[in-house]
Amino acid sequence: MPRPLPVHLLQRTPGDYDPLLDLIGDASFVLLGEASHGTHEFYYTRAEITKRLIREKGFHAVAVEADWPDAYRVNRFVLGRGADSSADEALSGFSRFPIWMWRNREVEAFVAWLRTHNEKRSSGAPQVGFYGLDLYSLNTSRQEVIRYLEKVDPDAARRARYRYSCFDHYGEDEQAYGYAAGFGISPSCEQEVVQQLIELERRSYEYMHRDGYVAEDEFFSAELNARLVRNAEEYYRSMFRGRISSWNLRDRHMAETLGELAAHLDRRYGKSKIVVWEHNSHVGDARATEMGERGEWNVGQLVRERYGDSSRSIGFTTYTGTVMAASDWGGPHEVKRVQPGLPGSYEALFHDVKMPSFLLPMRGSAAGAELRSPRLERAIGVIYRPDTERISHYFHARLADQFDAVLHFDETHAVEPLGPRAEPHPLKCLRLTRPESKNAVESQRHNQIERAVEIPPVGLSDDLVVPSGATGLVLFAHGSGSGRHSSPNRYVARVLQRGGLATLLMDRLTPEEEPVDLRTAHLRFDIPLLAERLVNTTDWLARNPDTSALSVGYFGASTGGGATLVAAAERPECVAAVVSRGGRPDLAGPALPRVQAPTLLIAGGHDEPVIELNQRAQTQLRNHNRLGIVPRATHLFEEPGALERVAELALDWFRRYLAEPVSARDEGSHGTPGH
Repeated sequence: MPRPLPVHLLQRTPGDYDPLLDLIGDASFVLLGEASHGTHEFYYTRAEITKRLIREKGFHAVAVEADWPDAYRVNRFVLGRGADSSADEALSGFSRFPIWMWRNREVEAFVAWLRTHNEKRSSGAPQVGFYGLDLYSLNTSRQEVIRYLEKVDPDAARRARYRYSCFDHYGEDEQAYGYAAGFGISPSCEQEVVQQLIELERRSYEYMHRDGYVAEDEFFSAELNARLVRNAEEYYRSMFRGRISSWNLRDRHMAETLGELAAHLDRRYGKSKIVVWEHNSHVGDARATEMGERGEWNVGQLVRERYGDSSRSIGFTTYTGTVMAASDWGGPHEVKRVQPGLPGSYEALFHDVKMPSFLLPMRGSAAGAELRSPRLERAIGVIYRPDTERISHYFHARLADQFDAVLHFDETHAVEPLGPRAEPHPLKCLRLTRPESKNAVESQRHNQIERAVEIPPVGLSDDLVVPSGATGLVLFAHGSGSGRHSSPNRYVARVLQRGGLATLLMDRLTPEEEPVDLRTAHLRFDIPLLAERLVNTTDWLARNPDTSALSVGYFGASTGGGATLVAAAERPECVAAVVSRGGRPDLAGPALPRVQAPTLLIAGGHDEPVIELNQRAQTQLRNHNRLGIVPRATHLFEEPGALERVAELALDWFRRYLAEPVSARDEGSHGTPGH
């Protein structure tokens, strides 16, 4: 009988990753993987582990599976050198497919944290950079080389422009160049890109020593871009010779770039320490997989061979859930359902452990035969095709030889891509009157308020609770049932109150209308009526001294979900966030594209009709939005733990988007709207 796996349960506590940090020890290279390019838990966990490595073990850099010039823009931001004013703006360089891979909420939050961390460092203390290892950016990188030379050596810039003009016939289509040059249809640009790199390296001493560390960093970036152009030129020519050749070129480039980055940081810090974020297929040792049997190598293998005991590789797995992915290269991204792990796979083996998430250390442990014998392992990239999952996404591997440890999350969720708006923060309610003194703000900061109120002009009854120090207010809109007395919403309201948010539970219908609706059920579907009453209540909140300084969010249930979105579209400058629980956002109809407030839609995993209606509404929303699925829950979320999960999701969403009191924002921003 197989021995139990030596797993460590993850409980969302500060000590969750203690065993992993012990395993990492004094390693200088920590490679953190992912089983897909679109899973929230993978990105979030990598960020949390990386923060601890930076704070507790003095790591100097994060190197990711991204193109150098796009990541270097982020690097300038986190070091306080670039022109970007926010993490969202710094990430806007990631504008090509797959845009969600790095332009997502999890990466945005980590980049913002990294900027703050660096700002708090004492003068002269090492700062932590953000770098890209990949080689797809042939055209962008050659433009970056020319731009750099135009600043430091205009004559050299003219020579670089002439050499790189070899690619001009193909415009932005690198693959067209690769096809033509690879099959001899047109001459290759190999000689030109090599000459350019050689010239740049020959002038390195002159360029690097002009203005201290900044000049050194900028030359290093230009040199890496020139090296990337050389390797990318070879890569695109190799694409049409076979998968193994192009794969090996790409991973060799990423490993070489990591080595160059380490050497660059070594010169500055003595001995650098770098965290790498890449897919499992890149960071796990290829020699323990089918890849190695086919003659492929990868970053994980090359790093182990070069740095030995000074490196650690950590894999990530999931059994089921959702993922952000496309069906075809260059196609639209969408939330896709991840099929349960196949029988005989590591994913199925870990599912049988019956833990929602755990850490499995394997380096130096008595790993059983289950982890050293070949099993199926799943890999989802930017494309996911469930209909051909076995052939498209599985390969055989020996997990204990592939990774030093694995983090398993049994059910995972899709990442939330950043939307087109550069400013994710809630807008001020500029149309409405604000208090001219600080008395109201100070009152609600220091005094708990709990009372029944009536909202004009109809006189609807509402229960208002404002905890001391509240940072925002959530207005509940019911669809049908018992109005403000709805027990599920009152439970969610209590959770929000404990989380520091004010709540207002309102009756959506008058005492005269309630009996009529109970007989006919037509008023609960009168979305314009319900939305109008939400708007009136929102206006009242802006005038009321106890609430006027609080940002407002909406929590809708059932048909109230549609009403909240219509009202949010009518008051875009007032409503900072929307959450819809088991709601009907589709009933918002033509108002959906006008909604600006970040919107979280929540549906039960067993409520398929509502899931479909929410997905249909998502296709019309143009804002930041996400669909959260509560596993095994039905429409009313009556299953054990279901309503608790709803409350947790809602609290996280409102905490993220409900800002500090308006008056405090006014003082700090000098009256600049939305800043």
